[in-house]
Amino acid sequence: MKRRFQGSTSLYLTALVLVLSLLVALAALGYLAVDQLEAQMLPERPSAGEEGSLTVAYEKEVAAASEKYGVSAARIYAVILTESSFRPEVISKAGAVGLMQMLPSTYEEQCAKRGIAYDPEDLKKPEVNIDFCTEYLRELYEMTGNWDTAHLAYHAGIGTVKKWLKDPACSVDGVTVQSVPKESSRIYLERIREAHALYDRVLKQEETAQ
Repeated sequence: MKRRFQGSTSLYLTALVLVLSLLVALAALGYLAVDQLEAQMLPERPSAGEEGSLTVAYEKEVAAASEKYGVSAARIYAVILTESSFRPEVISKAGAVGLMQMLPSTYEEQCAKRGIAYDPEDLKKPEVNIDFCTEYLRELYEMTGNWDTAHLAYHAGIGTVKKWLKDPACSVDGVTVQSVPKESSRIYLERIREAHALYDRVLKQEETAQ
């Protein structure tokens, strides 16, 4: 079941959605330089919904993954919105699959760690995709100790991010990447931050209202 949080009561949410819409228009006109020919290509620009509303779906699966791996529901939803706009069977041009977009090769490695059978079609199942992708995101966080850095690694690859962290021109502390050299990764992180802020706000409002 899908629910939508109406943002008409919040000027903050409406303003952020307008910003997202503006960026969509700029991207369509070619004013945003996204590395479209690179393997780690950005997915379609996600939409926060009409009239400032946010889609909330797969609540059972998200709640289970959130509790299991210690990743907030707002963060999981931010990845789902940014990566697939809640389309469970979408496949990117790079070959990533499902709601949170995992490459079959990464999924195969995760299956091997768990000692379970590998079937790439399982990535299209919301309960499988959300569980494995949240686990992988948590692993990246444990490797880096920083959520922004973990999200960059989720998009660009942990090997690439480690190189950035060793480069003084990109990182001054070796933990965070202050200057992201890859345009697509920089835009990706901005999208994640925006979506996380939106979901964090509305989910907390819902908890307060209950």
